Amino acid sequence: MSGEIWSFIETDEGKLHDTAAKMASEARRNSKLFKKGIPCGVFFGPSTSISLLEELQAYGIKKIYFVESEDHLSGDTLAENFCSLVAKRSPELILFAATPLGAELGARVAASLRKGLISNCVDFEFIQGKFGARKPMYEGKSYGYYTWCNEAPFVATVCLTSLEAIEADKKIEPEVVHKNGKHIRPESAW
Repeated sequence: MSGEIWSFIETDEGKLHDTAAKMASEARRNSKLFKKGIPCGVFFGPSTSISLLEELQAYGIKKIYFVESEDHLSGDTLAENFCSLVAKRSPELILFAATPLGAELGARVAASLRKGLISNCVDFEFIQGKFGARKPMYEGKSYGYYTWCNEAPFVATVCLTSLEAIEADKKIEPEVVHKNGKHIRPESAW
């Protein structure tokens, strides 16, 4: 395992989704749970969108995997390319905001990797030596604690109401790892 904690950085109509800074903060917060945890983001978009990533410098992400694609990608194609990155980098934890796209992509990635998915999480911790998550039950009147039955990478969606954009102590210019977009099939190819 690489020690990397990944958050999917979502966009909406050419701009960062309102969850982007919150997910960057979530990666940083959860990286502290793992030895040598490295907060990372995964971002898909056209070459012109790389400037959007500057907005995330205040939130402590150390590395961003930027997969360049000029076309709108289907959920299936996003998941296929996301899993290709996972196979090369072996992250510890993969987080998605519980938005419609994040929930779909999280489920597809977990299924492709043959890993369990814990959805709508509000917090993460190690429980008796196993990594686990806390999520609301009974319309938020109670919480359940869940652990994954398999080994990392752990895949989860994060409840939108528990996300908070918290700036790091200092701005960090993240390392941007460009991935070649040639293997990406646009949605129109289906």
